[in-house]
Amino acid sequence: METGIPIAELRERLLSLVDSLPRNGLLVTREGKAVARLMPIRPRLPRTDSLKGIVTDPADDLFSSGEQWGTEA
Repeated sequence: METGIPIAELRERLLSLVDSLPRNGLLVTREGKAVARLMPIRPRLPRTDSLKGIVTDPADDLFSSGEQWGTEA
């Protein structure tokens, strides 16, 4: 079940809610109907760090199938 909060209560508690947002965010309601979702921003890794720990040897050919291709026709 999603966590919902009336917009009037959101206005009063915004600063404290931002500090403790659930991972899936909060559903903001007005008169019992969903009107918005308040979501935490997920930090993005810089591209240079995204493969850290996966690529262990820069000399490895990650895209090779290991098959040797003949060049004579």
